[in-house]
Amino acid sequence: MTLGVDSDCDDHDEQDGRGTPPLLQDLHDHSFYSIYEAKEVLGRGLASTVRKCIEKATGQAFAVKIVDVSTEKQSEHEAIRLRQETTSEVEILRQLSEHPSITIAVTIHGFYTTPSFLFAVFEMAPKGELFDQLNSTVTVSEKKARRLMRQLFDGVTFMHDRNIVHRDLKLENILCIDDERIVISDFGFATSLKKGETLRELCGTPGYLSPEMLRCQMYEDAPGYSHPVDEWALGVIMYTLLAGYAPFYHRKQLTMMRMIQEGKYGFQAEPWSAITQEAKDMISGLLRVTVEERLTSLECLRMPWMNPSAEIYGRPDMRKRFRQAIVLVRFFCRLQKYKYLKTVTDRESLKKRPFRDRDIRHEAESAIFSVYGHWVNRGFYYSRDMLFANKPRPKYRKGNYTTSRENALIDVDGLEVLFPHDYVYPEQVLYMHEVKKALDAQGHCLLEMPSGTGKTVSLLSLVLAYMRRFPDRLDKLVYCSRTIPEIEKCMEELRSLYMFYKCHNSNGPSFTAVAMSARKNLCINDSVWQLRQGFAVDGACQRLTASFVRARRQIDPSIPACSFFENLSAQQHFSLPPGVWNLNDLKQLGTERGLCPYFIAREAIKKASIVVYSYHYILDPKIAELVSKDFSRRSCIVFDEAHNIDNVCIESMSVTITQKHTEKAVQELVKLDSAVQKMKAENSERLQNEYQKLVEGLRKSEQERMNDERLANPVLPDAILHESVPGSIRTAQHFVLFMRRVVEYVRHRMRSSQVLLESPAAFVKDIQDRMYIDRKPLRFCAERLDNLTRTLELADASDFRCLTQIAILATLVSTYSKVIITSGTLSPLEMYPKILDFDPAIMASLTMTLARPCLSPLVVAKGNDQVAMTSRFEERNDVAVIRNYGSLVLEMASVVPDGMVVFFTSYLYMESVIGVWYEQHVIDELMKSKLLFIETNDALETSVALEKYVDACDSGRGACLFSVARGKVSEGIDFSRCVIMLGIPYVYTESRILRARLEYLRDQFGIKENDFLTFDAMRHTAQCMGRALRGKTDYGLMIFADKRFSRQDKRGKLPRWMQEYLEETATNLSIDEAVQLARRWLTLMAQPFTKADQLGISLLTSDMLTAKTMKKFEKVVEHVD
Repeated sequence: MTLGVDSDCDDHDEQDGRGTPPLLQDLHDHSFYSIYEAKEVLGRGLASTVRKCIEKATGQAFAVKIVDVSTEKQSEHEAIRLRQETTSEVEILRQLSEHPSITIAVTIHGFYTTPSFLFAVFEMAPKGELFDQLNSTVTVSEKKARRLMRQLFDGVTFMHDRNIVHRDLKLENILCIDDERIVISDFGFATSLKKGETLRELCGTPGYLSPEMLRCQMYEDAPGYSHPVDEWALGVIMYTLLAGYAPFYHRKQLTMMRMIQEGKYGFQAEPWSAITQEAKDMISGLLRVTVEERLTSLECLRMPWMNPSAEIYGRPDMRKRFRQAIVLVRFFCRLQKYKYLKTVTDRESLKKRPFRDRDIRHEAESAIFSVYGHWVNRGFYYSRDMLFANKPRPKYRKGNYTTSRENALIDVDGLEVLFPHDYVYPEQVLYMHEVKKALDAQGHCLLEMPSGTGKTVSLLSLVLAYMRRFPDRLDKLVYCSRTIPEIEKCMEELRSLYMFYKCHNSNGPSFTAVAMSARKNLCINDSVWQLRQGFAVDGACQRLTASFVRARRQIDPSIPACSFFENLSAQQHFSLPPGVWNLNDLKQLGTERGLCPYFIAREAIKKASIVVYSYHYILDPKIAELVSKDFSRRSCIVFDEAHNIDNVCIESMSVTITQKHTEKAVQELVKLDSAVQKMKAENSERLQNEYQKLVEGLRKSEQERMNDERLANPVLPDAILHESVPGSIRTAQHFVLFMRRVVEYVRHRMRSSQVLLESPAAFVKDIQDRMYIDRKPLRFCAERLDNLTRTLELADASDFRCLTQIAILATLVSTYSKVIITSGTLSPLEMYPKILDFDPAIMASLTMTLARPCLSPLVVAKGNDQVAMTSRFEERNDVAVIRNYGSLVLEMASVVPDGMVVFFTSYLYMESVIGVWYEQHVIDELMKSKLLFIETNDALETSVALEKYVDACDSGRGACLFSVARGKVSEGIDFSRCVIMLGIPYVYTESRILRARLEYLRDQFGIKENDFLTFDAMRHTAQCMGRALRGKTDYGLMIFADKRFSRQDKRGKLPRWMQEYLEETATNLSIDEAVQLARRWLTLMAQPFTKADQLGISLLTSDMLTAKTMKKFEKVVEHVD
């Protein structure tokens, strides 16, 4: 229990209540503000604030606990309860002040009341909490521990003689008056017992809870607990003082609770070798699980260890001292090598350029974390935040999959589905039903399913079962995802499913699943993959594997080659065996057998039953023509995490050209013309043969040249497949002249100072009027350039990137049956069929079945100063708004354990806010609670930040990650207890591209601009918020920090599974109100949660999948017409 509040109380808050009589007659009846002057805040708690105050008459400093008992921020019942608890605490303190010789509890000097606030004045503790003292020294000597424990034993004995039990003894509730004297504080959980009375409610701090208190929560017939719970806590305190860490600690709360009930702890050799046996015996007596055998505080005072005359010193460990001496000598020897520091960092320079020394700060944090991580883990974390455990990210690894279940079948409308887990969620069963309906109808499907509910494994299990049952209807599954991590997760789910099939079929499954990615992710040639950038890797690969390069090599062996590609070419009939082949599996196979993983995958996807790759392999026609053109019409295409699928479609059919591109394209044309002239002089027959092929409208058919295709193939190949190339660009010279005119036209248009918006038809008409260029030759520019570069044997495509972009632009302006689109955030579903222009057979949204409310959405609309919080352009730079955002982040960081992710609306806004927070010292305060990591535009830097963020969360230090909506983190971070969205992430509305898109949507589909902008902003908000919840056993806070989220037109566009838990009373909160709700909710989530609590509610076995059971889950699915 901690002293605390939800708001600071100013003078004017209590003016109307001065002079109210006190509740306790023997205390002062004067107004608090007439006697004391309130100063700075010392601490906060659930319903109170602790301030420093000065007595006006004497100038002596005291601490005042101000309890808010008004009904403005809480119910009348809650206010009455707080008043009674505070009064009871003061009465207990008054009784304990009667000790004849020493002060055992913090002394109360006055108690004052008003209708809205209670004021309890205590003596100051200048030295702070004993926990803070221990945090600086790690351990204390036996002599000092004896002195401290004697005072605690004496005080607890006095309390128990008066039938008072504290129930929350811990290091934080022990205050140091000076170096010798300590007192017990925070009697909020303390209560007076009648003779023979026992208690059952759970209260206190988890690391100090006694076994009998935990048993009361687990078993209804448990006998209850009494005074011995305080002796157990004293044993934990004594152990921690001497060892520097707690006797019972584990990151997983359930494991820690089990350790407490079994009394599992030990005296490891390193910290305990110098501790006397008498001290260990006393700790063992205090930490006995059986209550009757546990030492009382009175018995401890009579133990030998407490007798100063019997003080025994342990034998010094000379080996340890020698090691310490060696370390010190080495330290000073190394120190002599460093004469000066290269970089001097001061506060003023950081204010001006906060990101200048980012790398230095990251290295410093990493070094500090590695040195002091053990103490952070055992000390600060276990005591303050251990209540809220987090589960580390699962490490996927290969292994033998075994199962003990005999019945692993799920009946989905007559289709037997093998499901690779012992339990299934109700929404997974319903999701499979909806997918089967779509497959039966041979139509498209649009499904929304909450994050963390097993969407991927459900989809794979159902589709694989359908393929095996109906091979004539479905023979291939093409699973498309957005990022490499998502592809790897899908492949691991497939691997477990494959092994599960293998266990249930003696012959083993016969299907092959393969992942596909770009060359840069699959290449194992050291001279190629180290180039890293995609276009550079593609170009280097072309220089080694092109057919004409290999032909030259037969004449000149000195020409470089790729041994992996040559080995694969030599094994013409090589094929992947059945199984699941992830990207790493392909690279491992290629390394072991000396084969190229990229071309193995290129060939394997043609025959594989399941293909997993990126969206672009289907949506981008430049790539689809190369990779996916041989897929049959009986294929099922799945787009997972498809909330941004419309943007991917637009990107795949868009080309961006700058002035720099046009200038470089001129240089590339000169290079291309030189190559044509050289070829004409050396081998004119090859150019003539190319001309003849173009006249006949043929494409190359040589199988060997298929490997020469690049990702810049024709944009719309099917549209021009059966047409002949126009005569004006058939010959190489004519085509070069033609492209020079096109480039000059584009350069001319780029020089304009005006911003113009034209349709493709208008662009084509203008180029025809100005340059006398017909429409038809433009359609063949990309195809013709591709043919010419191959004919000229120009292996490196990266040499002509700019010219290729202009050729693709010219082609763009001139010119599958079962699709499943699914994601956790597709709301509102009605928008997607409009913007994608397709008619789905099934369109449904599923909510989440929960045995406990594991998500808590809160809308924080204002600060404690009542200034509205918003990211509107007109108000976003207001200092008060930025200060309130900083207060919200600080308050949440102080109560939320482990990881916290804060999303900003843009990189520019994030940098401006962080700059102001540096000046307001918000960043300094935040670093005291959590390590800070920031997402940047640099992908490599962000990847490192994410890795360190996860390490900090997993080790218990805790971390805060600043990131941007629509950024990398919004798609891939799964380690957060709290997600804060600072503002609504509207896209930049002045963008010409966006305006053109809005105009198109309005004219073609009747979608209003504001409707689409709100839809786009809310789907990205929902995607960010989904990072807080990655499973039903997980839990997370979702904080919407903008007053506009309070409006129904915004909240109504969130996914249904979020809306159901967003209560109306939590849509217009202040910062303090949100913190209070968060604390209560996190405490609730920290309670034990077992699988038995979920069975029949949110978790089912195969035996439970009856029609009667599933009928109660009918409302989980909501169909959209």
